Amino acid sequence: MPIIRNAHAKINLTLEVLGLRSDGFHEIRSVMQMISLCDTLTFEKDASGLLTLTGGTDDAPPGENNLVLRAARALLATMRVKRGARIHLEKRIPVGAGLGGGSSDAAATLKALNALWGAHRSEMQLTEIAASLGSDIPFFLSKGSALVTGRGERITPAGPLPELQLVVAKPAESLPTPKVYAEWDRRVVPHDGVNHSARLLSDPANAGSLLWNDLHGPAVFLCPEIAWILDHLKTLGIAKAMVSGSGSAVFGVCESGEQAMEVAESLTGTFKGVWAAPAVTIQDVIGEVVS
Repeated sequence: MPIIRNAHAKINLTLEVLGLRSDGFHEIRSVMQMISLCDTLTFEKDASGLLTLTGGTDDAPPGENNLVLRAARALLATMRVKRGARIHLEKRIPVGAGLGGGSSDAAATLKALNALWGAHRSEMQLTEIAASLGSDIPFFLSKGSALVTGRGERITPAGPLPELQLVVAKPAESLPTPKVYAEWDRRVVPHDGVNHSARLLSDPANAGSLLWNDLHGPAVFLCPEIAWILDHLKTLGIAKAMVSGSGSAVFGVCESGEQAMEVAESLTGTFKGVWAAPAVTIQDVIGEVVS
């Protein structure tokens, strides 16, 4: 029986860059929220012991460097027996968008193969493997929303956040995360001293009005089309909009699911990708499709 898992994208309701660490990473503080936009992965045992990946896209090809295979091999390295799997990736989350698609795929792989192979790795063990693969992968082992600190590997579950109705738009240009952080470094802008993440978590009902992203300015500078998207959303009545993560995708907070659908439909074909993608609740993640 195959295992099928959805790997959800995320947005950053807040992203505070607190400084450059001695290890070369940036210290961050961020409130992350999963959204309905997702990739879908199918896992089946392979008695031959081979690990194979099919699907993907031109931007995320199914080669050895794909995070799905890297996650599978990292889990396998903790086991004393040989295991194989056939994995198919149906990719919907765009690459270079700040939506965490590759990281979410990796986390879904760890959870699915832990079950498929009977590895019996604990949540803490899976989190350690995830952190070794990428800074924000541990978040995708959480239950939908969390406060993320350190370089992204320290996860504190957030209380219930509002079920935000969102529209997500991706310009044609993608933004490599290191390039955006390098632009932040170049600007040498000190943190303003306000804990924006704590403000949002203390007033979740007004989360849409408390958005914050220190990488918003660097991302807009590097990809001017982002500013055009923001202006376009404003003309459609979406005043609360922000770059997600390091970009280049932008999300806007809508008043209703109907408005999000209408805005997404009106923008289809205008940008590279547009989705109505509401926040995913804890219950949604716990009840994720596994067959």
